[in-house]
Amino acid sequence: MLKKIISVILASALCFGLCACGGSDTKEETSVSQSETSSSQSETSADQEDTKNIFLVTKAVNNDYPGNITYGDAFKTFFSGAKWRYFKGTQEGPDDNEDGEPDYTIDDIDVVEFSGKCMYQDVEVTALIQFTLDKEAGTFEASYLSFNDVPQSTAMLSGLIDNAFESYMEENNIQSDDYDGDITPDTSVDDYDYEALNYAGEYESEFEDGYKIIFNAYSSVDSDVIGTVEIYNNDSLEYQGDVCICNDSGDWDASDYDAFYSIPMDGYDYYLGFSESNGEVMLDYNGNSHNITSLIMTRHYQS
Repeated sequence: MLKKIISVILASALCFGLCACGGSDTKEETSVSQSETSSSQSETSADQEDTKNIFLVTKAVNNDYPGNITYGDAFKTFFSGAKWRYFKGTQEGPDDNEDGEPDYTIDDIDVVEFSGKCMYQDVEVTALIQFTLDKEAGTFEASYLSFNDVPQSTAMLSGLIDNAFESYMEENNIQSDDYDGDITPDTSVDDYDYEALNYAGEYESEFEDGYKIIFNAYSSVDSDVIGTVEIYNNDSLEYQGDVCICNDSGDWDASDYDAFYSIPMDGYDYYLGFSESNGEVMLDYNGNSHNITSLIMTRHYQS
């Protein structure tokens, strides 16, 4: 447990102390693993959708901080007992009027919910944070916070998230000197682009080899990681992990495709090659032990 109390001054002149309960040696209990990227267990379609929606938040980078820090990494450092889940239903608003009740509720929305323990005014509390998703745009907004089921204000929510990212910076010696809040993407890579959203979706093989690939692209790109992938073989999850800008296509000719990305897997680079033909988006999955061609997009996630 971090011993340092980090103070945040709110707009209402309220001062409070927040301290991390997590750390690199803390066992994290998550509904979606952030360190294990492969599994042999079969998942239902609902589980796959939940994972995709949770990844929209956990794999996203907060542009207000240097170092390409993701929400997943920052929260893992700051909180203990971290858990993530997705649901579609009613969400409560913040308690900005400080009457102990949510200011409003919103029905039928997509929510990724985080819970974890931290210190508040020298007492350990369970913080619950909800993020409202815009799945079509691939974006989200932090919209609700409670401590031990008591709704908190928007300012408190903002302060808590700031503390989580600042704690991660401190733990990893990331400096903020002369940082102006604007991360400029590395455009030195020749094939760097933002077109991955055009290819985000589900792909299934037209042949009887049992492959289905789900590619989720980020709406904001500030590093070589441009999305995530889930690869299923006969409904069993074969691999789950990051998709990156391709710096070296190896034996594969990237010029044969409209977009070409790499997957660091098991010490090798595997590849996703996207092309459009006759109004259909096609995907080739190539790598050290695979050469699965002609997967067809069956569902487009984002435009």
